[in-house]
Order: sequence, then structure tokens, then C-alpha cells
Amino acid sequence: METKVYVGTGGWASNEPPYHMLARYSRLFNFAEVNSTFYALPPLERVKAWRRSVPPSFAFTVKCNRIITHEERLRPSARALACLERMLEVCGELRARALLLQTPSSLPLDGPALSGLRELASTVGRKVALALDPGGRTMRPLAAQAIEVLRELGIAHAVDLLRELPSYAHELLYARLFGFGVRQEALQELRARLRALSPREAYFSFHYLNMVRPARAFLSLLRKEGAQAQAVGTRLLNPPCHLAL
Repeated sequence: METKVYVGTGGWASNEPPYHMLARYSRLFNFAEVNSTFYALPPLERVKAWRRSVPPSFAFTVKCNRIITHEERLRPSARALACLERMLEVCGELRARALLLQTPSSLPLDGPALSGLRELASTVGRKVALALDPGGRTMRPLAAQAIEVLRELGIAHAVDLLRELPSYAHELLYARLFGFGVRQEALQELRARLRALSPREAYFSFHYLNMVRPARAFLSLLRKEGAQAQAVGTRLLNPPCHLAL
């Protein structure tokens, strides 16, 4: 089976000046997780400019606004549904591959939250794939009821893949990596877990201030296995890595 692999960082701003512009960033990576949407809903003209500044093969995922996950706590209120419609507009303009919902560690994924999630997922429909990161870096394990509902709704379980595995099989693997140094053994472990899970598409989003170096190291490792960057004119583009798993 061949897997499309996308590697990038949480946002494209960096403490390393050469990488802080999205157009420059897209020459290094084939994917970005848009994090700023968690804090504020950007004007659509800005979102359109983001899409124009990257190659057609470049992939985005979008982090859902905190109104839905942290303030309304997955309740399908009028406010949450209005915000979700705006998030879907952002995803549409970016041609985003997934909308990421990161819930707070204080929110139990039980009956009320799962009921709300079901209605939110119904609103999303097939417009964009959904991924859920329960509790963020606290890595809260999913209860059996939550696993059953998420599997039923087709929502991917987003995890820090070096610390845990997804609770159920899904064609989309969403890995969010925190506090990750450039250690060869860790890179090899990520590669081994990717091979074992064998998804249709995989997204690796590296986070924290040192996120650029490990992301580049992992992408380089994958390319050594046969994926190649594609040159178009004088601009280096970064298509997904196609890996036979």
C-alpha cells in the first residue's frame, strides 16, 4: 500500500528568520497546520492569500477555533455552529485536508460532549475530514464509548505518535509532535510506527520553537527512501512523499 506523507510544523512563523514567510516555508515542507485559527478567525482575503502563496500540491490542515472546543465545549449552540460555518469557509479556501479539534483536558469525552460532537460532525459532513486531539499534550486516553463514537463518525484520533498510538485504525494518521529533538532513534521510531499503521494519508505536525529542525530531519529521512522533491522552473516544490508501506 502506498501512503501520502505530509510533514510540516504548527504554523509557519519561526525564531529562524529564513522560515517565517509562508512562501519560503513551502519550499522546505509540503504541509502546515494552521494554528492561528484557534485564537481568531482570519479574514477570508488573508486566507486566500495563504493559498495563493504556496504550490498546488501543498497541504493545509486547520486547527478549530477555541469558541467551539474550549468556550462552548463541543455544545452545538448557535454561537458554535456559526463559528463552525466560518471554519468550514476557511478550510474550503485553503483546500484543507483536515479540521483539527483539540479539546481541553478538563472536558470529559462522555455523553454530553459526544452528543455535541455528533451534531457538529453532521454539520461538517463530507466537506473536510475531522481529527480530534483530546486534551492536547496531556494525552488523555479515550474511553471505550468515545472510541466507538469517533469510529462511527469517521473522526481520526490525533496523537503525539512518539508517546501513544491512535486508539483505532483510520485511513488518516494525524501526528502532533511536541518537545521533539533531532534524535536519529526517534526519527526511526516515527518511521517504524508509520509503517506499522499504514494509513492512506499521514500528517506529521512538529511543534515548539525548535520545530523546524526535527521536521526537516524527518522529511529528509522519508525522502531517502525514495520520495523526491520536484523542481518546476526555479522554484523547488514539495509534493507529498509517496511511500510504499
